[in-house]
Amino acid sequence: MGKTISVGLCGDFWHNENVEKMRRVDCDFVLWPVFVDDEIFGADNWAESKFDYASQAKQVHSNVLMINSITETPSHALGGCAYFKDGYIDCELSPNTNGLLLIHL
Repeated sequence: MGKTISVGLCGDFWHNENVEKMRRVDCDFVLWPVFVDDEIFGADNWAESKFDYASQAKQVHSNVLMINSITETPSHALGGCAYFKDGYIDCELSPNTNGLLLIHL
């Protein structure tokens, strides 16, 4: 479809050198698989941390799709995803929720 993507894994974008490298890459959007665990850190972890991820995503690229691990055992990440547009949460699917997140690029 003529779109290009780049990928950063989990903690990659919490390091300034990786953020700077990604900013120099010419792509349409960034895929950001992460591991944010509500089971261990409590149900409010996603509700609070997604804003930190949105802020960090703004430093990386204007279009970032964050996808949380769906593993249930042994670490319980329980899924969830968010599309960050210019550092704001454009749409999301909370962890432990069945559904489909549709985004338009």
